[in-house]
Formats: sequence, C-alpha cells, structure tokens
Amino acid sequence: MSKMIKMIVVDDEYNARKLLSILIAWNDLGYEIVGEAANGMEALELMELHRPDIIFLDINMPFIDGLELTKQIKNLYPLTKIIIVTGYSEFEYAQRAIQLGIYDFLLKPLDMEMMYDFAVKLAATLKQERDDLKLHENMRKQLHENRLQLREQFLNELLITVNDLDDLQQRYAYFFEHDFSNYAIVCALEALPQPYKDEEDRLMLGWSCRRMVERIVGASSLISVFQDSSGRIIMLGWNKEHNIFEFAEQCIRSIEDHFKVQVTVGVGIECDTLNQIRISYQKALEALKYGKFIEGSRVISFGEDLSLFQQQPQLSVSEEEDFVFYVKAGLKQNALQALDSLFTIDMTAERISVENYRVKALHLISIVSNELGKLGFKNLSYEKEGQNIYFLIFASMTYSEIKSILIDWCQYMCQLVNCSRQHKKNKMVHDVTMYLREHIEDSSISLNYIAQLFNVNKSYFSRIFKQETGQNFTDYLVKLRMELAVELLRDTDWKAYQIAEKVGIKDPYYFSHCFKKVMGFTVQEYKRGL
Repeated sequence: MSKMIKMIVVDDEYNARKLLSILIAWNDLGYEIVGEAANGMEALELMELHRPDIIFLDINMPFIDGLELTKQIKNLYPLTKIIIVTGYSEFEYAQRAIQLGIYDFLLKPLDMEMMYDFAVKLAATLKQERDDLKLHENMRKQLHENRLQLREQFLNELLITVNDLDDLQQRYAYFFEHDFSNYAIVCALEALPQPYKDEEDRLMLGWSCRRMVERIVGASSLISVFQDSSGRIIMLGWNKEHNIFEFAEQCIRSIEDHFKVQVTVGVGIECDTLNQIRISYQKALEALKYGKFIEGSRVISFGEDLSLFQQQPQLSVSEEEDFVFYVKAGLKQNALQALDSLFTIDMTAERISVENYRVKALHLISIVSNELGKLGFKNLSYEKEGQNIYFLIFASMTYSEIKSILIDWCQYMCQLVNCSRQHKKNKMVHDVTMYLREHIEDSSISLNYIAQLFNVNKSYFSRIFKQETGQNFTDYLVKLRMELAVELLRDTDWKAYQIAEKVGIKDPYYFSHCFKKVMGFTVQEYKRGL
C-alpha cells in the first residue's frame, strides 16, 4: 500500500477551509488532510507536528500573511509543496509568490473539475519524486555497499593517471574520510613466474597472497592494500612513521613459508602529492624488475638499489628501453644480450645501410648517456686509443666494427655503474663504522637507530653492511665494543661495570656474557692473564 500524501489547509475563513476539504474526494486520490489552520502561527505548529507534503495557503491572513509564511516554510521545510489559494488576482502577488518558490498559484473561487485535475497531476508528481528519492536512496545504499570496490578503482587510477590535484584530494577525502597527509609511497609485490596449472591456479595464488598481506597489515588505514591491473599486490603507505619496509619483509617471509614461492617487493620513491603517486608506482615497478635479476626474495628500493640521484621515471616498453634499463642497473650480461638483439642484421630483410646502422648506434649512445647523466654520472667519456666513442663510430666502415665498439662501450658503462654503486655502498659502510667508533658509548645505537640516522632502509642497509664487512650489524657492533673493552681492561684499572658503560652496555651481566662469547674467556680470566 502506497504512503498517503499528507496535506494541510491554511485560511483565516472557516468556510473556505471546509470547502477545500470537501470539494473533491481527497482520500480516493491518495491524499490525507492532517490538519487545518486559521493563521500562520497555527500553520507553523501543524508543519512541525505533521511535516506535510503539501500546504494549501491563503495569502491574506492575520499575524503572518501568506507570503511571509511561505518564506518561513521554505526555509524550514524546503521540500514541502506550497500552493497559494487566494482571491487576489493581481500579478504582483503572483510574481512575489513565484519568486519565493511556491509550487503553484490557484485563484478563488475553486472549480471542482479543475481541482480534481490539479490534484491528480500533483499526486503523480509527488509519486515520481518519491520513486526518484527511493531510487536515490537505493543507489546510495549500493554505493556504500560497493565502497571498497570503488575505492580500489580510485587507487588504481592514482597509479596510472594524471588528474587535477583538487579533484584527487576531494575524492581521496570521500574514500578515506580525512584529508591527504602529504605523504605516500608505493610498494609492488610479485611472486616470480611459476608453472601454474591454469589461470584459476594463478588467480587463486594472487588472491591468497593478497589475503596474507591484508592480514599482516591489519585494519590500519595507514596502508592501503589492493591489486593493480596486472594482478600485482600494491601496498600504498600514507604515513612516514609507519615503516612500510618492515611490513614488506614480513609479507615476503609469510608468503614464502605458506606458498613456497619466491617473492620480490619493489619500493618506489616518497611523494608529497596525490598526482605524484604514479611516479612512485613506476619506480616501484622498475625496482621490481631489477629484483628479478638478482637471487633471493628481498625488498628492492628504487632510491637505494637503482638510483644514485633523483631521476625521471622510465618504464621499458621496447628492446631499446630494455637495453637502457640493463645498463642503468649494471646488469652486463642482460645488456649485452639486448645489444646483440638490437644490432643483429636480419639477412632476409631489406638490407640496411652501414650509415643507418651508425645512426642507430649513435642514437643509443646518446640515450644511455642522457639517462646515466640523470643518475648523477658526470664523466661518461669512453675512449679507445685516444679516440672518443663518437669518433670511433663515425670512423667505422662495417657492421662488425660498429657492433664491436658498442660491445666494448656497453661493458665499460655497466662497469662504471657497478663501480659507482659499489663506491656508494663502501662510503656508506665506512661512514657508519666511523660513527660507531666515535659514539661507541651510546647505548641506544642499534640497526634501526643507524638506519634512521643515515636515512636508509633498514633491510637494504643490513644487506649491504653484511656484504661489505662479512658480518651482520649487531655482531659487528658487539665485537667492536668488546675490542674496546679489551683495550680498557689492559690500560686502566676500571671495574667491569665501568668498562661496560664506557662501551655502551648498561647491563654488566650482559656485558660479561658478550665478552665471554666474543673473546672466548671471561673478564676475570683475561685480567688474570695480564
């Protein structure tokens, strides 16, 4: 049964009110007269009590005239339809009433047939509005139910599109119910290619890995977990204090343990606007790509593993761009294979001139030099027998000469990249070890402390430190402290607890334990041997 249309009649004349009430069979048309009022004050009381859909209103009334009452009703109940019923036919009143937003204007005396037609049309209008409102409410309900799906669609848009910043911020506020905090970083997680039985097997693994990541991240709104268009699992961090690298490492260990697959996570750069997230995503993909060429599951950071300095994003979409990527990553064998593919003459195809071959080589050299320049390399000159690369290419007269020069040049560039990266690693480890020696008394020193102090990812630093020193950071620090302790035991008459504090260990029992473990004998045994 459809809901009745509630209406009230307002007129200072009793007969006028009653006439309107009995002029037609209102109930048969779906109307219910819920009240009558003789003046504006009574009308406002009825409005508050019944919240009617329609009010029939006379203009000329005591206390509050019809036009003033119309204004107040529109302010308080904007959806109520107001129909002015009056004997005043002057245009001025009609014009003022229309400006106030009335629904219609009827003149007395009212005609039964006209009133019937008017009531039928009005009922149809109200029914349509109710249907539209119900549809709107249903759509809002569906929108709320599909909110997570729509948010994931929005997050995927952030990865690939360039949109107006204001628009992105408004949409972000809608989906996350707070403003953007001017920080974001993208992690892309991918299991290395597996011999899937079928597409269902691949999809199930992707879904299971995502559920694993979601459980590790938990209900935190500081990291969004979703999948990109290629099925990679994306972790989008929204807060710098929330260490996304630690979550990434936990995800790798858990997925490996449960699903027995090798997992790599590529981490992009930090960004401070929503329309820069696509750049962080592109660099995360490039780091992910680099991770496929090195053994073992690990977190690869673009800024620490691939780049010496800031660089504009370049995604490989062709053989030429693959070659440039391999040189930038210092992957010599892959670069040589790509170079061989680029400069292999197809004897079945239309013969290419040596000049065109030369132009192609010079183009490639120029691109690589430009990209390495963006990475911070200042001196990229390659010379052989006193001649630079450009002269050598121009002087070459055959395909094989040009290709031979390119191979030597490619090897040189890869070596240059690897030496520079190694130099960066060596310097970082050297600076850390010098810092440890100078601040050995600081008991707060730890792996986390040093990683934050030197503004480097903890996982990356731990890996590099062990590569360079042959020891993990904690063992190195303990050994360094014990070596200093030995010197102090030899050169001073301090007590063990004093030496412990001097080498950055507050607990003397823990100090004794470390001393015995590292040196092979106790503090007392060492003193007796002096």
